Amino acid sequence: MAEERLIDEDKDRKYRIRINENGEEELVIIDTEEEEEEIPEFSVVTDEGEEMSPEEKEEMEQLRLKRQEARRNKVLSLKHEGRLKLENRDYEAAQYAFSQASELTEYDGELYYLQLLANSRDMNDFLELDKCVASAEGVKEYSSDEEKAELKEKSGPLKARIAEFEEKTKKLNEENEKGKAERREVFFSQRSRSTLLLACTGVPFIVILVLTVFFASKTVADGGVLFVALTVTFGVLALIAFAGTLFALNRFWTANRKVRLNEKNSSTKIGREYDSCAEELEKLKNIYLSFSDDLS
Repeated sequence: MAEERLIDEDKDRKYRIRINENGEEELVIIDTEEEEEEIPEFSVVTDEGEEMSPEEKEEMEQLRLKRQEARRNKVLSLKHEGRLKLENRDYEAAQYAFSQASELTEYDGELYYLQLLANSRDMNDFLELDKCVASAEGVKEYSSDEEKAELKEKSGPLKARIAEFEEKTKKLNEENEKGKAERREVFFSQRSRSTLLLACTGVPFIVILVLTVFFASKTVADGGVLFVALTVTFGVLALIAFAGTLFALNRFWTANRKVRLNEKNSSTKIGREYDSCAEELEKLKNIYLSFSDDLS
């Protein structure tokens, strides 16, 4: 027999843990009506090699069918309740009813269709955009042609919002690209100057460093005072040139970083607004295309 125990209860809902056919625990929400008509669920634990009798198999099959029927009836009841809430424009209550139904079934095209209506306030409000997108994905895959046709008939506000965001996205993109172009010219110029500065400091540093090493080797070989003086002199010059090279390298790295950041929309306010608007537009289009072949 399946193990069940009540683990939480409040004014509206109860929960239970059951052991499913795979021997795993799963959490199930039950309502008062469901609790009153609760159907026992059984799991069978047998010793290795032990088989069920035909009568036991038949009993288990009948229990399974009875459980499936109860689940179907509950889904139908919740969808009916949600429809009534939709008719009364109580969209939050409709969302809740359809959400409960979705926990009991899957691949239900009618339920996805009803959820999209509830989430979009009967195709008039798309503020809960992610919920609408999730419902639309199910509509595209599983809803009937009749349900999709009804959604298309109600899609006037959605098409108007798409047109609004297309215009907004276009303006933001133009403004964003204009700003990029203006900054690009400045940043490219800064990078060119910093590259020249890096070359003017880096090349002398390398030359002086090579000479320092050369005179140092001569000092070791000959031990002459002249080579010692030259080594010290060029060593000091190498340190000075190294400091200049570090300064130029920092200037080059900063200028190059500005060039790269300028091409990223996320680095400016207008760029982020454009990305956000473009993303919302894409979601709105996906919702529409879930029940229509094109946006014409």
